[in-house]
Amino acid sequence: MNDYQSLYEKVRSDIKYNIINGKYPMGMRLKAKDLAEELYVSRTPVNKALSSLYDEGLLNYNRNVGYSVRIITLEDIEEIFKIRTSLDVLAFKEAGLNMKKEDYSYIRGIIKDADIASRSGDTEDLRATAKAFNEAIYEYADMPRLTMIIANLNDYLEVLRKISFDSRSDNSRRKLSVEEHSDMLDLMEAKEFEKLENFIRKHLQESKEYIIDQSYKYNDFILINRESEDD
Repeated sequence: MNDYQSLYEKVRSDIKYNIINGKYPMGMRLKAKDLAEELYVSRTPVNKALSSLYDEGLLNYNRNVGYSVRIITLEDIEEIFKIRTSLDVLAFKEAGLNMKKEDYSYIRGIIKDADIASRSGDTEDLRATAKAFNEAIYEYADMPRLTMIIANLNDYLEVLRKISFDSRSDNSRRKLSVEEHSDMLDLMEAKEFEKLENFIRKHLQESKEYIIDQSYKYNDFILINRESEDD
């Protein structure tokens, strides 16, 4: 990788991180000139990064105003959770068929770390362990195409995890999430797949409802109908 490519990747990573973590809130206009000054780089890698993040779906583009951080709508949330539910039901069942005793021990270690993060109020670590839990399940499912599909949702899932686990949110939801991940693992190990499917559907339904409810507390999270967005 040459120096320019390395610089571009860093610029793209920094902008993406700031979007996901709310430094650049939804609806905010992103000007290449301002970002270049903030990141101490020229506009060339910034423009390339913005174009790439637009292709990923994280940004909107309007020829009159340029790029802005995409606003997640109610329709987006509904769609994301429908897809996520179908994929998780499949992935958790397949992983349960493939996993060995030591694999369950490994994931219980992730859940233990999540519990520590939840009790200490470390929301960043909690988000990281929640992501690690799901990624481990997808890996044990051993379905590469499923993993590719869920990877396309990861940026949106990170934004939604931020709302679910943020310090402004109710701590009881963070604690419940850890407990429910442990319950899912128990059902997987017991090969009780019908109960597991029902549990996953309930878990994600309640997560969706909680995120929608919490989002109204955020000045940087605007729930609107998709038709209201700028073209």
